[in-house]
Amino acid sequence: MNPGRHAVLAPFLRRGVLLWGGVRGLMSAIMLLAGGDPLGTPFATALLVIGVTVAAGIADTFRRHEWALLGNLMVRPPVLAGIFAAPAAIGEVVLRTVGIVLQ
Repeated sequence: MNPGRHAVLAPFLRRGVLLWGGVRGLMSAIMLLAGGDPLGTPFATALLVIGVTVAAGIADTFRRHEWALLGNLMVRPPVLAGIFAAPAAIGEVVLRTVGIVLQ
């Protein structure tokens, strides 16, 4: 990876964190309204949150017309999906750990 990629990918990681926070916040609000425990969600729900975060990140990248820039930097869609999935996966692991500790 050349140095230019790092400067460009940092905003995508930040965007991934914000998207995960939004998706997870909405899912937690729905769980609270339904009378469930937002920290005690099943593993499949965590995977769904990660998938929705990745889909929202890729849709946002399309909306902002950033594919040409990413193509010039040789950042392919699977790599970008991983960049959006990484903060979501880390966040879900942290929340699952907190949920286990609090029980």
